[in-house]
Amino acid sequence: MRKASTRRSNPSATPSVTRWPSAVGLYKSELIHHEGPWRDQDQVEAATASSMLWFNTERTHAAIDDLTLIEAEQVDYSRSQPLERAG
Repeated sequence: MRKASTRRSNPSATPSVTRWPSAVGLYKSELIHHEGPWRDQDQVEAATASSMLWFNTERTHAAIDDLTLIEAEQVDYSRSQPLERAG
């Protein structure tokens, strides 16, 4: 049986998403390796929760008009709500 090739025949057809660092890679480089060493798993879990809270509520994202994820979600939600009928 012939083994399937994992190489792409056209490198320019590679999705641009693969060029961006993964979420796990960012987590490891920005939190785990940068802020360590860690005493125990509880300390890592507390730091992870704090980091995710900051990422979702305070960090602005250029791809969504420099809004936080929470702000972008609120804008999207307000656009999807039907308008109240007058009178």
